[in-house]
Amino acid sequence: TINNIITEPANVIAGERFVLKFNVNNIGDIPMKGTYLKLSGLGTDTFMPVDGNELVYIGDVESKSSITQNFEMIASKDITKGNHTLDLNITYNNLENEEITEKKTVYILDVLSEKIEESTSGKPKIIIESYATMPNSIVAGSKFTFNFNFKNTSKEKSINNMKITISSDDGAFMIA
Repeated sequence: TINNIITEPANVIAGERFVLKFNVNNIGDIPMKGTYLKLSGLGTDTFMPVDGNELVYIGDVESKSSITQNFEMIASKDITKGNHTLDLNITYNNLENEEITEKKTVYILDVLSEKIEESTSGKPKIIIESYATMPNSIVAGSKFTFNFNFKNTSKEKSINNMKITISSDDGAFMIA
């Protein structure tokens, strides 16, 4: 799993460098072999790795251990003010040498820029402002509560009768 995602400095500023820092945790009982990380959702108008590498090899992550990983990034001078996301894929091999990929959405909040996003669709922009599970650690096959806080980032359009659908491509989650 990926957690403790932060940026240094905390406020990302258009045209300036920052560090995207997070922990890679192996909470399982077997090592993650040949592990690598890949950032996607990058672009010349959003975020770019300083060294141009969106793929980083971190090797093996032993069971019940954690490592800290950094990506040195730069925010484009053309990035819009507000909240942005990147996808972080972690790929590794299990003991049967099967390749496993997990995807984590990384939220980079409150980017500071003179450029304001232009709304062409006239719709409000909804983001997940925060989320939490109860209990914090989820065990496969057990019930848990998933709480979301949504935020309308549009200053022009309000929200009425919003419908939210939760789905899982691989059937990992089922609504109880």
